[in-house]
Amino acid sequence: MHYKEFDEIYQQETTEQFKPSSKKLKSEEISAGIFVNNFIRLLVACDFCGKYRCIYSKTVLNDVEMEAITQYFDNIIYSCGLPIVSDDHFLANTLYIHLNLTCNLPIEHNYYSCRLKDVDLCFWCGSEDELLEIPSEMQENWKSIYPPCALCQIEGKNWETRSPK
Repeated sequence: MHYKEFDEIYQQETTEQFKPSSKKLKSEEISAGIFVNNFIRLLVACDFCGKYRCIYSKTVLNDVEMEAITQYFDNIIYSCGLPIVSDDHFLANTLYIHLNLTCNLPIEHNYYSCRLKDVDLCFWCGSEDELLEIPSEMQENWKSIYPPCALCQIEGKNWETRSPK
């Protein structure tokens, strides 16, 4: 891939034409029905923001596939919004991730109901420290409540809720 020199494009008008998130990617062409908690096979942490993102597959990964994807993540730097694997990887038509999630967005809702989750995290920043206790009145009114940490609440971010009772 070739990029223009900085001096050549500085102060030039730009467009969104080549922005990766603007392009229709293979994982966006699949049925949205795959993005449910029953199809979460792995969790991957972004190397920049630290937030966990869910990796989906309609099929359970066998030992060879799990080993391959584990080794793959050991050798790359993952960032929110990027495809899981390249189009030529043998798992390219098996693994999917929400490509529209960026580092400035909260953790996806499915994380909180997935069986792989081993710790609650702040919905907004992904921290496991200083999570606030869920008020009992919220538990009475909402089926799903996603916690903020103390720092995010100080910054004005509140409880995220879904599905009123």
